[in-house]
Amino acid sequence: MKNLLLNEIIQQINGHVINGLDNFLIKRVMNEAKKNIKNNTLLFHRDRDPIKGKYWSDNDFIAVVTDSSEQCTNLGDQITLIEVDDVEVAYFWFIDYYRNLFQIPVIGVTGTCGKTSTKEMIKQILEKDYNVEATWESMNSMSVNLRYLLGIDDETEAAV
Repeated sequence: MKNLLLNEIIQQINGHVINGLDNFLIKRVMNEAKKNIKNNTLLFHRDRDPIKGKYWSDNDFIAVVTDSSEQCTNLGDQITLIEVDDVEVAYFWFIDYYRNLFQIPVIGVTGTCGKTSTKEMIKQILEKDYNVEATWESMNSMSVNLRYLLGIDDETEAAV
């Protein structure tokens, strides 16, 4: 993933900070809460399960995007809470924003059957000459595209 400034992301997702700082680098993005989280992580609170900041008290630079701020407790000063009107909309705005940071050729494969096999063949051919990022296995729905998209960085030359 390309490192991004949190305040730029906040602007793109139409969020506002209700706790913490907004001027640090984001190095990874997650779309579900986990007890183990790394520093410089942005979490989209899509599952809306309660978030207890005590699990992340030893971390630095964690940001949570939510439309259910009442579900986020004990955040302390080290966890930034960003409120949005709709976390699903904000999540897809982020995906669109991140994808558009890169001006690379993207090959999309559609159809009823054979998409994964065709995608894998295209990927294998392109990898001989280019740095290629491709969807993971046969996972190609909108809900799992974050993993694929965050694999794109300044070194990526094509995507499938």
